[in-house]
Amino acid sequence: MAKGNNQKIKIIKILEILSMYSDEENTISTTEIIRRLKDEGIDCARKALYDDIKTLNEYGYEVMQVRKKQNEYYVVERKFDVPELKILIDAVGCANFITEKKSEELTTKLANLAGSYKAEVLSREVLNHNELKKTNEKIYYTIDAVEKAIQKGKKIEFKYFDTDIDGNRVYRKDGAVYVINPVKLTISDNKYYLICYSDKHPELSSYRVDRMDNVVISEENKTHKPCEKEQNVKKYVNGLFGMLGGKKEKVDLKVQNSLKMTEVINDKFGKEKIITKKTDEYFVIRADVEVSPTFFAWLTIFGGEIEIAFPQKVKNEYVDFLHKNLELYL
Repeated sequence: MAKGNNQKIKIIKILEILSMYSDEENTISTTEIIRRLKDEGIDCARKALYDDIKTLNEYGYEVMQVRKKQNEYYVVERKFDVPELKILIDAVGCANFITEKKSEELTTKLANLAGSYKAEVLSREVLNHNELKKTNEKIYYTIDAVEKAIQKGKKIEFKYFDTDIDGNRVYRKDGAVYVINPVKLTISDNKYYLICYSDKHPELSSYRVDRMDNVVISEENKTHKPCEKEQNVKKYVNGLFGMLGGKKEKVDLKVQNSLKMTEVINDKFGKEKIITKKTDEYFVIRADVEVSPTFFAWLTIFGGEIEIAFPQKVKNEYVDFLHKNLELYL
């Protein structure tokens, strides 16, 4: 790059150096900034550096000065605080749909937003990696293709597969190509899903993104149907991931009155519940529940601490569920 062009980006490089190599606890000297600029092929006199830092401050980039034997500087304002970056990094580490390799890349990129000094600490503190992480590196191309198709109003085409016990792919419909109208991507239970619909069926459906292969954007425009309206999508997602596919019913649950069980109920139902009775020993809540084997399995975890109080029909279904499972061991 010509020297003139280097000078044009000098102030940008100064900001990059300040962002990467300084913070409130680690200042960077005038000499160090000039040296790093020189490594980038940019000559900078001290007076010019002072003027550039002054310009950065005038335009809202908060560069603080510490007066020592020579001036030292650090930046205050960052796009993310360290606790915010820690949350994002931990989320990446736990997500099983992100491969180990990509997790490391994303962790490094996120950590570097805090500057080089804190980046080392943030990267070192990642302990919560998910041992069930996928190995499908193509998921990022899939996400990119789906998002572009949604933005352009196009259909997408792909093959869909399951994985057998030996880890081999088994393509559904003998490897036939699916053609669908994409609506949105969403995460539930640590899995990435595409919400969509086909031309043949006007109802919403979903596919695991990590099981989609050979995804391409179709030349065909989307066929818009009422199911993709926001309220319909929200209702579908809530039903699909609430208790996984059962019939929604109002159910009264009698719960042991303890801090532990209060947390369990709050985590599961949030504000979407009504407390109908409360004593020192128990409380009763009424909530909309997707009555399904998943719901019954969830109940069983807590033994006698949660009991179905109403309706009787759901109580009977739960008893049948317990009997069928118990018979396997008798």
